[in-house]
Amino acid sequence: HGRFKYNMAYIAQYSPRPGAVSSKWADDIPKEVKKERYHKLTGELMKHSLAYNKGLIGKTFNVLVRGEDRKTGYLSALTEGRIIVRFASEDKSLIGQFVQVRITSAAPFSTEGELVKVIDYISEINT
Repeated sequence: HGRFKYNMAYIAQYSPRPGAVSSKWADDIPKEVKKERYHKLTGELMKHSLAYNKGLIGKTFNVLVRGEDRKTGYLSALTEGRIIVRFASEDKSLIGQFVQVRITSAAPFSTEGELVKVIDYISEINT
């Protein structure tokens, strides 16, 4: 249909917040309808995000290591497009560094990869 397929979105069910301008608006959508819409949007988002992330498999990205992943023995990093990439490593000195990772598998909201190399921008600039 030519619709744009998002691979990330922040979806929430509306609920008025005291003091916010929107708290003066009528909340005339039944909770069941809100839930149904929420689940439909979330399902579509997961489907499109997984398809997008699967398209990254085999590609190599420079990523910023942001910390330890919740998966034991892994670090978590972000691509320039803010896609989560986890990779096996317990080397905490990589946190805050840029590394190159090859994507090996995909999930709806993250990817997994293997460390290719640590990027030393200072050396690369001087060569």
